[in-house]
Amino acid sequence: MAPRWHRPDWEAFARSVGFAYTASNDIMPSIWDEICVIEGTLSARPVRAAAFLQKGMRQRAVVKASVGPIGVGLRPASFASSIASWFGAQDVVVGDPTFDEAVVVKAADPERAKALLGRSAWLREELTMCASAGRDFTIGDGGVTIDTEDESIENVKTEMEWAARVAAELERARQ
Repeated sequence: MAPRWHRPDWEAFARSVGFAYTASNDIMPSIWDEICVIEGTLSARPVRAAAFLQKGMRQRAVVKASVGPIGVGLRPASFASSIASWFGAQDVVVGDPTFDEAVVVKAADPERAKALLGRSAWLREELTMCASAGRDFTIGDGGVTIDTEDESIENVKTEMEWAARVAAELERARQ
């Protein structure tokens, strides 16, 4: 018998690309418990997608691709981040106006962050486009993470591929 939170579509995808798949058998997982997970490697990067059970029994997916230390934190700009900047929370300004408006950059070493992001127009364009489209991502030393309410395997696969490409480009730009 399949585990209670078995996702046949996730399992079929995982098997088709040689990824690991696990599903929870908890009868009543706690809020934010992982209920199924896919793990593997894309673009030479470890990637992981987990479906979570959220309050109200809604599920969501969180996709993560690993990246080495980059010394920078990136996330879409928001109203809250603009208010924080009014009170002295200094974001790194890269010098690409469209990117600077769409993406918040935090770094202990702003010059290093500017150099990293300056080496890849593709990365700046990709993050600008994703931030402008309202995608929820965070990037830092822990990796590239996307949080989405669309836990369909089609979307999860797309997000895994995107996270792996971004992680690989960050590694390349870091060199």
